[in-house]
Amino acid sequence: MVFLTAPLWLRSRLTDRYWRVQEVLKHARHFRGRKNRCYRLAVRAVTRAFVKCTKARRLKKRIMRTLWINRISAASQEHGLKYPAFIVGLIKVRVRTGSC
Repeated sequence: MVFLTAPLWLRSRLTDRYWRVQEVLKHARHFRGRKNRCYRLAVRAVTRAFVKCTKARRLKKRIMRTLWINRISAASQEHGLKYPAFIVGLIKVRVRTGSC
């Protein structure tokens, strides 16, 4: 594409900018106040939300692992076995049978 004048170049960029703004505002629709209408505020809020979302995914994995350990520990204590001893026994059985 060849643009001979600056106004033509700006007009060609206008649609790209419009869709970029709309994409950000789409993600900000559920925010309260001006954050869902004003682009500058929406960009900050959406960026912050994406960062929190990423951190929350990692935190969810950590919480699920803790919950898993607590449940196994409680179940093994019902049978008179401590969690570390249960895990060691589980690993020995796994190695002996050759399963992954």
